[in-house]
Amino acid sequence: MMSGTNDLKSAAVDMMCCASCGISEGDDIKLKTCTACKSARYCSVKCQKEHRPKHKRACKKRAAELHDEMLFKQPESAHYGMRMKAELKELLGRDLKLDTPREYDTQNQNELRQAQFGGKILELKHCLKKFKKELETVENNLSALHILINEKIPTYFNLVGGSNNINNMKAELKAELKELLGKDLELDTKNECRLAHMDLQQKHTEFLFKRGDLKDNLEELENELKTVENNLSISSSSSS
Repeated sequence: MMSGTNDLKSAAVDMMCCASCGISEGDDIKLKTCTACKSARYCSVKCQKEHRPKHKRACKKRAAELHDEMLFKQPESAHYGMRMKAELKELLGRDLKLDTPREYDTQNQNELRQAQFGGKILELKHCLKKFKKELETVENNLSALHILINEKIPTYFNLVGGSNNINNMKAELKAELKELLGKDLELDTKNECRLAHMDLQQKHTEFLFKRGDLKDNLEELENELKTVENNLSISSSSSS
């Protein structure tokens, strides 16, 4: 009992001092509380930044605890509580009793954790689908640009100024260029063909960079999805 009392006193004393440099609060020193965990105070932004590496893990843990406390101390009549229960019912397929802290037992904690993982999985899968579709569009554009740069424009370039009737080919090329580059280009002279070729090469480079970014994002999302699915599996096993 004495140990618990001493811990409370120690925590109270700690809250009166800067967690980084230890300076006490006074008339000239105003300490500001960490907005995430509410359990550390600092005399300056500099001290807070310097202390962040040591404080980060404890801060995340306490912030998560505060989040859970906020979720499950809401009365059922409150709009937030009703909305939360509705979301949980949609994810779990049944009602959970979350009206009082006592009703928030171990089983409910596990099921809520599973619901949170389930919601995160749905969100990640939606993002993956979106990025994959965007990557497919980029790949198609790169393929079209490659053909224009290496085949169609060079072929057309060799025909410009000759006696051949190339109006149909020119109309098709101009339509493709507008779709890919977003602007109208003239192809009446060899110089205009050279300029169009340069624009296509620049756009090709842009799409290459975009493809690289999309692939990096997809890899990160897939790794995160595996982690969340693994956490869901562990949570399901612990509650069974």
